[in-house]
Amino acid sequence: KDPVKILFPARLIKEKGIIELLIAFKSLVKQGFKVELIIAGNIDDGNSSSLKTKEIKEIKKIKRLKILGHVMNMKKLYEEIDIVVLPSWREGLSKTLIEAGAMSKPIITTNVPGCKDIIDHGINGILVPSKDPKSLELAIKFLIYNNKLALKFGRNLRKKVVKSFDQRKINKKTMNVYSLFK
Repeated sequence: KDPVKILFPARLIKEKGIIELLIAFKSLVKQGFKVELIIAGNIDDGNSSSLKTKEIKEIKKIKRLKILGHVMNMKKLYEEIDIVVLPSWREGLSKTLIEAGAMSKPIITTNVPGCKDIIDHGINGILVPSKDPKSLELAIKFLIYNNKLALKFGRNLRKKVVKSFDQRKINKKTMNVYSLFK
């Protein structure tokens, strides 16, 4: 699409890779790419690495960037975007990536536990090193230039999510583990 809509769906804390993504995004804009960055997440005041109000004011000045805050209807937002980027430094099992995968969205994320458990590099998404804005930039360019492959990544990811991360299956496995402790 024109512009390509990139979604960052996470709290506004440094460990989620927001700073690296902003560096990559500004570089893409400077190079003339027709991209838009949509941030769906709040400041996390209880977290020491949360972005400060002053930093948010500066970020809001960046062209082609929207900060939505907390979004109640993520399904609707996923329908409107083209690429999901979560350049987290570390994760548990990322519900955000599972949701985006269920919506068949191509994903760029980091090669860290929790993210690499969902994304198989080159099969259903792209894994980049953490804390590496240049790798993020190159991965976004790659998906822009290879939009058919990006769509294939999304389809492949949906298959994996349905097979491996269906909530009913997870709940059943969890209950089976709990039953071992009776």
